[in-house]
Amino acid sequence: MLRVLVTGSHGYVGSIVLMRLAEIGIDVNTADAGWFRGAYVQGPPQAVADTNDFRLLQPADLMAFDAIIHLAGYSNDPMGWLDRHETEQLNGIAAITLATKAKLAGVRRFVFSSTCSVYGDSGAQELDESGPTKPLTPYASAKLAAEKALLALQDNGFRVAILRGATAFGASPVPRTDLLLNELCAQAACARPIQLLSDGTSWRPFMPVDDFARALVTAALESPQTDCSVPIWNIAPPTMQMAVKEAAERAAAIGGAPPPCTGRNSQPDRRSYRVNGTRFLRAFPSFSYSTDFERQVASTISAFRAIPSLEADLRSDRFVRLAAFKKTEVRKIA
Repeated sequence: MLRVLVTGSHGYVGSIVLMRLAEIGIDVNTADAGWFRGAYVQGPPQAVADTNDFRLLQPADLMAFDAIIHLAGYSNDPMGWLDRHETEQLNGIAAITLATKAKLAGVRRFVFSSTCSVYGDSGAQELDESGPTKPLTPYASAKLAAEKALLALQDNGFRVAILRGATAFGASPVPRTDLLLNELCAQAACARPIQLLSDGTSWRPFMPVDDFARALVTAALESPQTDCSVPIWNIAPPTMQMAVKEAAERAAAIGGAPPPCTGRNSQPDRRSYRVNGTRFLRAFPSFSYSTDFERQVASTISAFRAIPSLEADLRSDRFVRLAAFKKTEVRKIA
């Protein structure tokens, strides 16, 4: 039986990855710091992780695993801005160190959760994986640095898969409202007017979180069917790329909320990009994207409406990662 280690296993994406691996009978170990355990809404939190700090793992601890899905780290730009050095350490150097140990241990596959925000500001021009990268934040810069180092580690015995995720949205056992479309859906679920913090003109690729979880699992368990000399793939459904304002308008209409509004002095968001995610489909033909944006948004709104304490949760920022992280006792990177 295959054995997989999932780091960041009890977060927004990781909790779904665990569900997908369990469905196909994969033996899983986990590593998670427990920063966001207070955000669980579907039953009690999962059992305590096998280890709470992936940085403490040594090659001998990794020898039993066939693959690692690495999700652990600061999960967005606001967290990354807290301390640039810590972000570089955790999202960059620590990820590279784990991969190096995994290679020494004989782990065959290392799947790294990266981000399409490495493209920075490309506007409405559609980019594939060979397009120019212009990270605008410490979070994106650290992810890109890790990508480059991981490519240098790859050889015939150690296969790397770097998945650049689009802006995720959708239901999870550990919800987030600090993701653009999730925030809009949560506001719509409460029949609140949707308020945009930017002028809404920037472009974003959106991605159901379950699509990303399935892509991570696919890359961990299957070999690519096309050339993988540069194993970087955008994960972005072709039908879910649009300007932020359009996404807000569609979410409001689906949720029966008032039309979105922008502040009087709202400015463009410099993070603006469109990406081509079809190369992953050619490499892994067993995988398919979700195609119905309205259905996915409706499902997300329904999931938020099913949370009895949603109004209070939004006031307390229960599902905002930066707010939860600030409440943890241990933050500094060793």
